[in-house]
Amino acid sequence: MQNLGTIKSQELIQNAHSLAKEHNNQQIEPEHLLAAMLSEQESIAKSMLSKLGISPETVAKDVAFAIDNIPKISGGGAGEIYISQKTKDVLDSAFAEASKM
Repeated sequence: MQNLGTIKSQELIQNAHSLAKEHNNQQIEPEHLLAAMLSEQESIAKSMLSKLGISPETVAKDVAFAIDNIPKISGGGAGEIYISQKTKDVLDSAFAEASKM
């Protein structure tokens, strides 16, 4: 049986995939993950940023700008989206930390 963390992580990756597809990006980058986290209604990321005195809205705007600057693809390969090495490293680190808890 999957735990809530696993389900939430799958939803996050799916939402990041959708963002990458929307923006015609071939890879899911950490920026897509962060944007997906910040778009959640009850976002832990928003709460953490607020507690640090950082505006989640400002971060969301900066991340949207960064996503707009990620190279875009078109044509035959446009349908294939994969996880970048940077994103794989972020996810591996997150899962390693989660397993310690």
